[in-house]
Amino acid sequence: MRHPFRRAAFAASAALILSACATQELLPPVSLLGQQVEDTAATQSIRIGPDTRWANIESGQIVRFVIGPRTFTWAFNNSQEVTSFDLNRVTPPGLLDHRVTIYLTPDPKYTRR
Repeated sequence: MRHPFRRAAFAASAALILSACATQELLPPVSLLGQQVEDTAATQSIRIGPDTRWANIESGQIVRFVIGPRTFTWAFNNSQEVTSFDLNRVTPPGLLDHRVTIYLTPDPKYTRR
């Protein structure tokens, strides 16, 4: 006799695993988001407070994020295909305690006129 419970459990597990894989594939690799650089390279500074939920940044900018007493500087030499991402993906562990979405506009040097 077949075991319908096992079959249903297997199908549910497979669906869960596939959905987790699909979610991961939607996120661009960190290498396409830019790179961390020294604070002295920053061309602008953005203070991130507990209520900060997003920031608008032009691709190509180098931004020093001030988070409490600490700083973190990121060069947004990102893929033009990336239009937004969670800043927590690139900050040092434990620096941010909430989600901050970065919204990117294209670098005007690379847009067609």
